[in-house]
Amino acid sequence: MELIHQPSGSTACLQAEADRFLHEAVDLITRARSCVIRDQRSAARLLHADRARVHALLGRYQRFKHASIFDPVIKEGDTARSATARALKCECLLMGETFGAYFDRWQHVDVSGDWQTYRDEMIAMSQTLMRHLEVEHAHIGTLLAATAGAAAANEDHPTA
Repeated sequence: MELIHQPSGSTACLQAEADRFLHEAVDLITRARSCVIRDQRSAARLLHADRARVHALLGRYQRFKHASIFDPVIKEGDTARSATARALKCECLLMGETFGAYFDRWQHVDVSGDWQTYRDEMIAMSQTLMRHLEVEHAHIGTLLAATAGAAAANEDHPTA
């Protein structure tokens, strides 16, 4: 069952959910990458399943980030935070398209039949994806902290 995440207003909850998505994705990618680096061609079925799991997980993570973090910050109107959220959203969409193309390329192919090409592409994609997730996650943390700080400042100094 897929959960639909609504903005909760709690940056701590949003950060915890982003952390959960990130750790699950990193675990799956790391496990698959380890099999590929060790040339475990016999793990082709596991790699296929993990690729599908990562694809589905990243799709859910993308929808969560956009609906619960990026879009609300953009709508909030703070110029700097809004620009950051828009840039993160664009980068997320680009990475999603890149990973989607990789996923489509290998989804219906027996990777053991073209192992070296698959191996090279998988290692490159996993590096790109892991770096993207790491950088994006750091920016999300900064964005959420800034948003929480702004909300606290507004509570301390309400407008008349």
